[in-house]
This record gives sequence, structure tokens and C-alpha cells, in this order.
Amino acid sequence: DVEMERLSREGFPFCLGLARIDNFDAISKKINDEQAEEIIKEVAGMVLQSLRSYDEAFRVSRDHFIMCLKQSDLVGGQKGLERLRDLMEDAQMKFNIDGKEKLVSLSCCVAAPLPGDDVNDLIDNLYVDLDKQIKDEGSVLAYQEMSPLERFMKTDGKDKG
Repeated sequence: DVEMERLSREGFPFCLGLARIDNFDAISKKINDEQAEEIIKEVAGMVLQSLRSYDEAFRVSRDHFIMCLKQSDLVGGQKGLERLRDLMEDAQMKFNIDGKEKLVSLSCCVAAPLPGDDVNDLIDNLYVDLDKQIKDEGSVLAYQEMSPLERFMKTDGKDKG
């Protein structure tokens, strides 16, 4: 809400990014709790490392992280997610399921609010977008961009965002 006020009052842009550890429920059923927590800690560390000193990140569920990328337009928000992708690719975090090593991967979405937008609606839209993503096998992070007009057209005007 503070960033929305700054946007409305002073025009300072910001982006919200949402990241999810892919298939974490299925993964956590096949590994022990300690391994699952280690994956979460490593991903959380990379999320924090990818941020600039004035950005913020929060773990909002077991496998979801939200980032507030301050003083960033949509291009800047995408750059923030690219930093995270680079860290994930460099780390090559793996887990073992049924004798096979698999990479830990993330899916992400980013949104750049406009003055008057509702933050909760934006976050809801990010969750919807994340759930609709199709990810290439073997990639460590995926994201997509959708303008408010594109969202309106896809939902026939039924969606607020």
C-alpha cells in the first residue's frame, strides 16, 4: 500500500513479482521434510540475493514468494526476475526422486501497477497468471507479461485487473 501511495502521489513506479517453486507439493511428498526445507531456504536466499538493497521480498506460502521491486517499470521488473533466473541457473539446485536427479525450478509473473489499481487484485491476477503458465521442461524460471488491456480482452471484461 505504501508503494501504491508513492505511485499515486509522486509517480514512482514499482513492480510486484510472484515466484513459485514448481511442483513443490509433489516434490515434498517424495523427499523428507529436511530436504524440502533446504530447498525453500536456498530459493529464499536466491530471491533475496536477486533484489536490490531497497527492494523487498516475502514468503507468502510454503512455495510462493512475492517481491516488491521499487522504482522499477515493467522492464525493470523483468530485469529483477532475470537476475533471479541467472542465480537459479548458476546454482543448478537438484533433488533426487526415485533415483533421478531433477532441477529445482521456478515460475514467475510480474506486474507494474497503475495509479488507482488495487494491490490485492494485482496479487490475485499474478496468482491466476502463474497457474496458467506453461513452462518449458528444463528451464529454471518462466514469466510472462500481460497488459491490463490484454487481461481485459482474455476475460471478456469480467476481470477487474
